[in-house]
Amino acid sequence: MLISGTNLRELTGALMLVNKRYSGNVTTTNGFNRTSEKGSRYRFALRAVSSRGPGARRAASGRRTVAVCYHVFRDFMKHILFFNPNARIKTAMNVYRGADDFLAKYEAVADNNCGSAFNPVCYGDTCECEHSELAHDIYHLRATGQF
Repeated sequence: MLISGTNLRELTGALMLVNKRYSGNVTTTNGFNRTSEKGSRYRFALRAVSSRGPGARRAASGRRTVAVCYHVFRDFMKHILFFNPNARIKTAMNVYRGADDFLAKYEAVADNNCGSAFNPVCYGDTCECEHSELAHDIYHLRATGQF
């Protein structure tokens, strides 16, 4: 993941908030690596501490992995955009240019195939998370002017 227009404080704050929801099971592979001189662009990967903990996803075959699920990414990006609505987020699945663009695009990522042509599996279905709770939260925050 590559995030522009943010700072280390916002990134660590978002990670802390995500970990409250996922019982401390989310980390980064090598921390948040600054890629610009100004310090407003960071590259990192989110990972689960335990493949059996909340927020870890399964491979299309059903095998447990330390990759985090769609919902962890969604929640992390929601928190970043709450701190900074103009942040730009680039993932392997999509590019989001601020909070409005994120709200318009993020749900479609859950329907992306992460399996094979012979064994298709939607990215949003590879975990055991509660699916709708936070999606409602972000719309509530937006409607009340908090996002």
